[in-house]
Amino acid sequence: SDRLRNFSANNTFAGAVTVATGGTRINADSGTVLTLNNSAAITSVNQSLTMGGAGNTLVSGNVSLGTGVFTKDGSGTVTLSGANNVTGNVAATAGTVIFDGATNAVGAITLTGASTIATFSGNANSSTAGAVTVTAGTLNFNGANATVGQISLQTGAGSTINVGTGAT
Repeated sequence: SDRLRNFSANNTFAGAVTVATGGTRINADSGTVLTLNNSAAITSVNQSLTMGGAGNTLVSGNVSLGTGVFTKDGSGTVTLSGANNVTGNVAATAGTVIFDGATNAVGAITLTGASTIATFSGNANSSTAGAVTVTAGTLNFNGANATVGQISLQTGAGSTINVGTGAT
């Protein structure tokens, strides 16, 4: 599998990332911040991508995976602040994923880790998502203009949905 790893300090990568094969990972180690700063930050033709690690990753450009699955693992935070179009599913198993872009269009979202958090933030002008399943973890709507499909809160340790303003 292909990897992009930030293992020391805070770093910015300004080039585009093309996911050519499934199994590609982008990781930020503990105590680091990796910023992907390109208008077409991450692209693929229906390939899957995993982002994780104990550090934080900020993607300020677009994420376009087609029908590929976006997986968030590790205890760090991934913030998607570009116009993201992940028509495949989003699977969050650990850590935090924040949808904070001008437009976020994502497929179904599944949260499965007790400490997992998915947030549609107040900075998101318009966010849409398919069905959301919270087996364990927390789903937040923090003042964002967000529209999601059916929300399913499964019986699990610590399953929570927090609805602020702007959610439909």
